[in-house]
Amino acid sequence: MKTLFLSLALALGAPAQAAAPGSFFDGAGAPPAAPDASALRNRRFAPPAPPPDLAQAAARWANAVQARKVRSVAPSQPVRLAVIGDAEPGRFPWQRIFAPKDGQERILRLAHAASPDAIVQLGDFVSKGTVPNYRKHVALLDSAVTLPLLSVVGNHDRSQPNGPADKTLYGAVFGPGDFFTDAGDWRLILLDSADRRVGAGQLAWLEGALAGGKRNLIFTHVPPAFLAGKLVSPKLSGLDQEKKVEAFEGFFTEGSRAFGELAARYRVERVYLGHIHALATARHLGVPYVLTGSGGSPHYPLPPGFPQEKATHFIRVELDRAGVRDTIHTLDGRTVALDP
Repeated sequence: MKTLFLSLALALGAPAQAAAPGSFFDGAGAPPAAPDASALRNRRFAPPAPPPDLAQAAARWANAVQARKVRSVAPSQPVRLAVIGDAEPGRFPWQRIFAPKDGQERILRLAHAASPDAIVQLGDFVSKGTVPNYRKHVALLDSAVTLPLLSVVGNHDRSQPNGPADKTLYGAVFGPGDFFTDAGDWRLILLDSADRRVGAGQLAWLEGALAGGKRNLIFTHVPPAFLAGKLVSPKLSGLDQEKKVEAFEGFFTEGSRAFGELAARYRVERVYLGHIHALATARHLGVPYVLTGSGGSPHYPLPPGFPQEKATHFIRVELDRAGVRDTIHTLDGRTVALDP
C-alpha cells in the first residue's frame, strides 16, 4: 500500500517538464498538436478490423438506428434529454482510485429514472478504443440501456487517447462521428472533435445541419479554444463563490473560431461539451456552453485555476417553446437548476 501511494505521489508531483507530450492528466493538460491527415496516411497505420460481433452491434446501437426512436417525438411537443459526460473509468489502476465505483452503470440508471426521450453520451465511454473495451461497452448497453441513446466520439474512444489515432471501432458500432437527427422542433447535432480539431469539411457539414430551420443543440467532446478563461463552475458543493477558470487547457484550436461564429450565426441554443472531468458553463457570442464531463470518469485533483466542481452527474435537458432548461442530477442525490 505504501508503494502504491508513493508511486501516486511521485506521479502527481512530477515536474511539468518531465511530463510526456500530450499531458499526464487526459483532458486537463495541454493537448497535443492536431494530427495531420497526410502524415497519418504515411505512417502505414493499420486500423483494426472490427470483429463480426461489433459490426453486428451497429444494428442495435448505431446512431442512425437509435435516431429512428428519437424522431418519434411529435412537432411542438416538449423534448426531454439526459446528457452524460465522460464515463470511462481510467486506463490505469491509479486513475481508477479517483473514479466512483461502477460510475458509468450507476449514472445510466439515474438517467433512466428521469424518463428522458433520449440519452446523449458525450464521448469517452471506454478508456481506450480496443476490441475488448468495445465489447464490454456494447454488453453494458445491451443490459442497461432501454432508451434511445446517441453516442458522441471522444478521444479515448479512438485507438489511442492522444495523438494520431483511428476511429474504426467507433464507426463500426455507432457510424459517422458527425451526425444529426431531429426530435420535435429541435435538431440534435453530434460533432466529432475527438482529434482535437474540427476541419473545414466538418464546418461545411455543420453549417448545412444548422441551416435546416430547426432549433439547434450541438453535442461535442472537446471544448473549443475560445472558452479559455470564460468557464465558470456552479455552486454545488459548498464553494464560497463561483470559480472562473483562468488557466484552462484541453481545447481544440483548429476550427475553433469558425465553430464559434457558426454557433452564433445560427443562434445555437446550447453546446454541450465533455473531455474535462468537471462541470462549468460559459457564454461566447451569446451562445451558452455547458461543460459536463463527469459521467463516471475519474475526478483527478486539479490545481487552482481549474474548475473545482467535479460531482459525478448527468444533466436533464428540457426543451419546449420557451427554450432550454438544464437541471443537474448528481450521483449522490442532489438536484440543482443550471443557468448558463
